[in-house]
Amino acid sequence: MATKLHRIDDRQRRARLARRHHLARSARATDVVTVAGDLVGFHGSDPASVFLSARARLRNPAVTVAALEEGLYEHRTLVRTLCMRRTMFVVPTGLVPVVQAAVTEALLPG
Repeated sequence: MATKLHRIDDRQRRARLARRHHLARSARATDVVTVAGDLVGFHGSDPASVFLSARARLRNPAVTVAALEEGLYEHRTLVRTLCMRRTMFVVPTGLVPVVQAAVTEALLPG
């Protein structure tokens, strides 16, 4: 018995990706910690990129700087950590051990 495979075209793939990454208007998030978790962290190639990445994904982009700083410095729900290629990522506290084991420990000299 042959199974018919459902084909996903480029338009559908891009739409799914935009929703999953909170870039579609209908999928914008209200919480910066949720977005960081869903993305498995914000990538920080320069100091502003974490803030810009969060801003693009939040329903109310005006709160981006305050929300990130609160998560990092006041509530401690977000952590900055060095990851792949020694670049900075901002991840939720609960993901730090996963990221540490997956990509950071290999950077340490043995």
